[in-house]
Amino acid sequence: MQVFDDIPKLKNDINLDYEEVKKNYFHTLDVLAREYVDTMNIIHYMHDKYYYEKSELALMDTHVTRLMAFGAAGLSVVADSLSAIKYAKVKAIRNEKGIAIDFETTGDYPKF
Repeated sequence: MQVFDDIPKLKNDINLDYEEVKKNYFHTLDVLAREYVDTMNIIHYMHDKYYYEKSELALMDTHVTRLMAFGAAGLSVVADSLSAIKYAKVKAIRNEKGIAIDFETTGDYPKF
């Protein structure tokens, strides 16, 4: 599923370029991270407004600092994918909408 349209098209699907893919990945990460933070802020706001956490926090006798942390799920998949693109040949297989649905890798590469 395509989440947003602001990703430049790759110049070559037959042999993906490491620097080009890495640049697109970090751009995508930046945009999605902002969306994710906004979404989490909305969820936390609504929990505070309508849910039990508001009454539980009222029982605290000190100033409560609210912090938010996020995990990095899938980081090993990203590392392996970028490694494959950098050290082997990777071909993108796209559907009729132009979205990559699979990849064909030729050659060996370091795996993490």
